[in-house]
Amino acid sequence: MGLRPVGIVTTGVLTVVTGWWNVDVLRSTGVVDQAKLLSGGVSLVFFLLWTLLFTPEWVRVAADAYAGRLVEAIDDLSNHSSSEPKKEL
Repeated sequence: MGLRPVGIVTTGVLTVVTGWWNVDVLRSTGVVDQAKLLSGGVSLVFFLLWTLLFTPEWVRVAADAYAGRLVEAIDDLSNHSSSEPKKEL
């Protein structure tokens, strides 16, 4: 499963903490701190990404595509190097 559980827990905790922090600041000052609001929004976005998008299937598609391109590059290198005459010192 990799780092997915760590990402979900970390961003979940950050989302809750920044949400609580924003509510606390709003109650005590009556003003919304834009930096804290932005940090909470970013945490929420990444929490949603970790839970909805970053799945094992999604990672598998990216990994397979990368592996295919890597094999193609190795084939190109081996074909290119075998066609050149070897230089002697």
